[in-house]
Amino acid sequence: MNNLTKQKALHKISNFCAYQERSPAETLEKLASYGLNSAESEEILHSLVKEGFVNEQRFALQYAGSKFRLKHWGKRKIQYALKLKGISQEYITEALASIDMDDYYATLEDLARQKISTLTKETDQSCRVKTTTYLLQKGYSQSDIQEIIKTLISSRNE
Repeated sequence: MNNLTKQKALHKISNFCAYQERSPAETLEKLASYGLNSAESEEILHSLVKEGFVNEQRFALQYAGSKFRLKHWGKRKIQYALKLKGISQEYITEALASIDMDDYYATLEDLARQKISTLTKETDQSCRVKTTTYLLQKGYSQSDIQEIIKTLISSRNE
């Protein structure tokens, strides 16, 4: 699939971007796989942005929302993933702010409750550690986690 003409590459990459939201970095990477040089790739990317096929802000909002809703990622993990995808800090901040905080804390509590329910034979300390580790890996902050766990562990002992 290497060394496509610019016109064929534009058609192919347009379909690639129309299928789902793509970041500018993903799009450039795909264009490079077509064997185009960086100048041609940049020119095609500029054209895709102009035509609305690629939009960094739209990508960031969609990515953050879907990772939170579908995979229950916390803001820290979403932020890190968006940085890896080359999204600017302005759009990362906007995308994270678009997550409803009531839903965010409800999801965090649900995840903690589910994890704690699997640890019935564990001591309170062990349960705290394992639940905290799990939620940190999901991308939630230490302070939010501790607040939720404190409430759930004390209610578990009642």
